[in-house]
Amino acid sequence: MDKNITMQDIADHLKLDRTTVSKAISGKGSVSAKTIKRVQQAIEELGYRKDHFASGLVTGKNTVLAIVLPEMKSGIYAPFVQNFQRTARKHHYGVILYYVEPQGDNLTLTLEMLKQQRVSGVTFLSGATSPSDDDNLIRLLDTGIAINTTTRGFIHEDIDGIRYNHIKAGFELTEHLVKLQHKNIVFVANTYSSGRMDGYKKAMQSYGLQPVVIGDKQSAVKPSDYQSLTKFSYDLLMQEWDRVKDASAFIGCNDDVALGIMHLLKEKNVSIPKDCSVAGFDDLYADVTIPQLTSMRFPLSEGGEKAAELLLKRIHANEKGFSTSLLLDYELIDRESTAMYTAH
Repeated sequence: MDKNITMQDIADHLKLDRTTVSKAISGKGSVSAKTIKRVQQAIEELGYRKDHFASGLVTGKNTVLAIVLPEMKSGIYAPFVQNFQRTARKHHYGVILYYVEPQGDNLTLTLEMLKQQRVSGVTFLSGATSPSDDDNLIRLLDTGIAINTTTRGFIHEDIDGIRYNHIKAGFELTEHLVKLQHKNIVFVANTYSSGRMDGYKKAMQSYGLQPVVIGDKQSAVKPSDYQSLTKFSYDLLMQEWDRVKDASAFIGCNDDVALGIMHLLKEKNVSIPKDCSVAGFDDLYADVTIPQLTSMRFPLSEGGEKAAELLLKRIHANEKGFSTSLLLDYELIDRESTAMYTAH
């Protein structure tokens, strides 16, 4: 079909009135499940696309959700964005992205743009805001825009939050190595990896082992500068080699750090995992390393889905005063870079 399909076309096709079709699409009002299913089938058959602009004129808000990101270089947030958008599309919402410089001054401009775009809801990813921005977020909330954040503490009773269980992830990855009979396990950190490092320390201490951490006292390497993280860990391990060369396993605070560790071990003719095991966090491209890297999968896909669902719930249920806080767990992906320790 060349023409744009309207709600009236769907109503005529199904011999329903337009109001019923509108309620079935929006999920508002008393419409039977059978009718909703018929309308959804007609939408697929006829190729209906909701007119976000027209809806915005009626409601004061467009059927558009937004994500505000602190960086776009590494692609680490790709799983989050993909699943956020997939969930939004199921409910006939569009998605727009905004990028703000960490510690920059353009968040105020972004908030104004969100209001001008008349978005219905927005998710602020970790690093896009800080406690100093909370008053501005609350003012945005007062305009009727639903808000949630990731990796932030409580801000307001109407702002939902998603956090990731970094401590548990650090504990479980360390415990995995301990159960492979490793006792001398070194954690390579930077100043942004405290939760994962704390979990490592907790696990080591619970098994009566001595934690060994390098990198936590070094100058901070920004998480957005992922190429530098690989070089950072390579250089750091080279400097500390005499102190940690007897380790049977290394944990990188993320996969980029683990990759730097692997490069250095290969230069030192240390076989992975025969002589030394290596593991990391995030699992973004751990399956393309040689050997493939054991990693704790960062639940960003689930985070994107949950963030969109929380926004949609706020928008449609219009609930007030019940802040939801979700804590998402990592998943251990065991690959070729870790093995049972055998004394040489």
